[in-house]
Amino acid sequence: MAVEPSSSSPGLLKLEEQLTCTVCLDIYTNPKTLPCLHSFCQHCLEGLPLDKKNETYYLSCPTCRHCTELPEEGAGAFPVAFTLNNLKEVHSLMQKVADPEKVACDNCSSANATRCCRDCSKFLCKKCIAMHKQWTEFANHKIVSLDE
Repeated sequence: MAVEPSSSSPGLLKLEEQLTCTVCLDIYTNPKTLPCLHSFCQHCLEGLPLDKKNETYYLSCPTCRHCTELPEEGAGAFPVAFTLNNLKEVHSLMQKVADPEKVACDNCSSANATRCCRDCSKFLCKKCIAMHKQWTEFANHKIVSLDE
């Protein structure tokens, strides 16, 4: 299933393009990086055809065709693509900010957020902002509007 663009924002569209697995055409799920430095979803790597030579299994990178020995533990043993996971978090935040009407409060989830705490990186509704300011450990936190 191909990814449907979530926004007409050029920045979001470009980011979604970078976060799309070239095998399944969806946003990466548990992205893994091969020795050739191309990344794919773990489940996509697990679905690739394997070659067997002398009791060792190999897979071919779908992008560059580089032949890579499959670890005994399987595709899950390839390194996690941490950069892609971080970009997925940025993408999620950008989607929320792009449509502030749909941002739920991270604290109570029962109301729409009206502001964001810069220190906690949490979206908060009016009620939770008041509680946030009352707690001593959060008293010095910077609360900003959603478009800041």
